[in-house]
Amino acid sequence: MMETGQREVSLTDPDSRLMKADNQKLDVCYNVESAVDLNHLVVDYDVTNHPNDRSQLARMTQVAKETLEVERLEVTADKGFCTGSELKECEENGITTYVSIPDKTMPNKRLGVPEPEFYSQRFLYDHLRDVYICPANQVMGFWKGRWKNRGRLYRTGACATCPFRSRCTRNKLGRIIFRSEYQDVIDRLRTRLSEAQGLDKLNRK
Repeated sequence: MMETGQREVSLTDPDSRLMKADNQKLDVCYNVESAVDLNHLVVDYDVTNHPNDRSQLARMTQVAKETLEVERLEVTADKGFCTGSELKECEENGITTYVSIPDKTMPNKRLGVPEPEFYSQRFLYDHLRDVYICPANQVMGFWKGRWKNRGRLYRTGACATCPFRSRCTRNKLGRIIFRSEYQDVIDRLRTRLSEAQGLDKLNRK
């Protein structure tokens, strides 16, 4: 370990490391990533010590693209691979993704949105004006100087007198919408999924 700089080593399985397993408990294990074609033949694979797939999409699809020696590639994956930065990197590498988008219902509940009619996906984004239109038809502009986790925050003063406020938010400042820097990439993916002819179902979980 001193020679290699490794902080841990398994004497029975050299690929294993201490990591969180599916049950969220620590275990000595590893994660196998594989890329297969439509005939389920393995194109490439890798063994990693990342406990989830969130940072694996771009790397594995690029490896598959190089192995197949193609300029462009269409890939499917389950929602565990859906990460904005990974989707963007795939686009830049000529890889078209059909990745299931995680359900946003629970995050809305955790953020204090009482009713489904006011979940964040009900807020429409206007690209030309860079504003959101809420279900009450109020304009939510960029909250000046408010950036969060590589994204922007949007709000409106209309929440103070809005008759739907108690159904929309429990936040004392009114409703706030977060827009990730990768939201455009995710929106393009959502459009592809709605237009796909079965591709989105190949790896849906």
